[in-house]
Amino acid sequence: MKKNNAVIVQQEGRSMVEMLGVLAVIGVLSAGGLLGYSQAMKKIKMNQTQEQIMTIMQNIRTKFAHTKRPQINSLEQAVELGIFPEEMVKSTTELVNKYQGSVTLETTKLDGKTVYKLSFNGLPDDVAAQLATMDWGNSSVLKLMLNESEE
Repeated sequence: MKKNNAVIVQQEGRSMVEMLGVLAVIGVLSAGGLLGYSQAMKKIKMNQTQEQIMTIMQNIRTKFAHTKRPQINSLEQAVELGIFPEEMVKSTTELVNKYQGSVTLETTKLDGKTVYKLSFNGLPDDVAAQLATMDWGNSSVLKLMLNESEE
């Protein structure tokens, strides 16, 4: 009699359906991660823009704390006085915000008082709306003027 010495080979591994399931789960998790990252970056830019405005306001208050009639006659003068954060200053005549839009400073009169109008251009609509509805305080040296995005 002959003995059958056959070896049974078992295949190991994953089926195609299992692999597609794993890839689908990875895809969903990656999409969620990208969305979360995008929202975090948006929030960071918004906070940085708010900090820029607060810094400008504080710098104007500090520079003119002992002056009854603060006078900034030009953007160049404001840049020379150090009113704007360094990351905003492209040149003595050009300022940019975190969204790469232009920033302008104008002096005007309001109810007999000198008011500085600060305009941030190129902001996304939702950021402009958030900044416009923030409580900047009654004693603000600046009147914040937010322009619609330049799209």
